[in-house]
Amino acid sequence: MGKSLPGKLKKSWMWPVSIPIGVLVCVLASCEQSGMSALSLPVTAQPPRSMVTPTSIRPSMPTHTPTPMTIPSPEHTINPALVLASAGVRGNSDWVPYSQTFDGVEMALVPVGCFEMGSMGVYSNEAPVHEQCFDAPFWIDVYEVSNEQYGSSGYFQGDNLPRELVSWFDAAAFCKGRGMRLPTEAEWEYASRGPDGLLYPWGGRFLENGVVYRGNSDGHTRGIDTGAGNQSWVGAFDMSGNVGEWVSSLYRVYPYDAMDGREVGGDIDGTNARVIRGGSWWTVYPLDLRAATRYGSIPTNVSNHVGFRCARSHDGG
Repeated sequence: MGKSLPGKLKKSWMWPVSIPIGVLVCVLASCEQSGMSALSLPVTAQPPRSMVTPTSIRPSMPTHTPTPMTIPSPEHTINPALVLASAGVRGNSDWVPYSQTFDGVEMALVPVGCFEMGSMGVYSNEAPVHEQCFDAPFWIDVYEVSNEQYGSSGYFQGDNLPRELVSWFDAAAFCKGRGMRLPTEAEWEYASRGPDGLLYPWGGRFLENGVVYRGNSDGHTRGIDTGAGNQSWVGAFDMSGNVGEWVSSLYRVYPYDAMDGREVGGDIDGTNARVIRGGSWWTVYPLDLRAATRYGSIPTNVSNHVGFRCARSHDGG
């Protein structure tokens, strides 16, 4: 989870550990290549929403016999990409996207690092800008969860389309069923912007051809893997547009603090608004497709322009 580090640590901890040249070459060779109130929501027309019943988130004796030496199995060997991710990055260009498949779902590795969360001068719920740091890598889905992965279709039919018409409870339960979780708000924004603090996942300018929004959507979503050119710095698609995405966090004012109660589970707080990120095919203005844009919705709400993706910690949590 994101957390702010003491001033003396914010920069020094980021320097990569000293690695012998021979080991580093070996590792690298094996890697793959305004004025809204604090709690007000962006004012945009939305289609009618229906209600669903919340889905609960249910939530030998010692021996002295010598043991022969064994060779570690492949699943216990060191992952070179994880070594580099743990060393940390200072800028987006320090990282080459790396993904791995977990139970048939491709996930992108997000390295250790810091970034400036939020923005100034746009919507007040994005301020103040504040630093968030990650002291351990984590994984996030490369694609939004599809109808096929979910096991049923939402409003829009098609196996490869992102699953919408899901409440926050539905999304959280699905990720838990995969042995994962929803990303925190800080994790989501870091995976979208990176240390460079990009305005959009792909860079500093709006690219109409790189995002599905009201101006080009023709009133529907598109396939989860058809957005060439709109990947974030870690290789995640559609972090802007297509469908908005539920994250784990309660919708509260900044600065973000994972320890202030906003990361409680649905079995503890199922009535207060949760955060949605990323804009969607229904979003009108490019301003609302920025990586820092955030709004909230009651967790039982469902919409045909809100879906989700899952995340997991580097150690599987």
